[in-house]
Amino acid sequence: MISNLDSAALGALIGLLFGLANYVLIMRLIGRQLSYELTQSDGAVMDDAFLRRLRPVRRIVLIGAFGILPLVGYWAGRMFGSQVS
Repeated sequence: MISNLDSAALGALIGLLFGLANYVLIMRLIGRQLSYELTQSDGAVMDDAFLRRLRPVRRIVLIGAFGILPLVGYWAGRMFGSQVS
């Protein structure tokens, strides 16, 4: 029999794994697009202003992947775990 806390921990772990996969996928897509843009340009190096504008995007993805998705998984495990057992 699975307790409610075990279900919550399992949900949080699933949320963390899903967040990790999303983080890796999104960062790869961003990196691939940036490298494509650099090869298409006249060889101009990315300026610091552009990289500063990109930092909030990376932070949002990081917080969503490792903060929000595990919390949602924990909540879902707490809510639906008692119904499964």
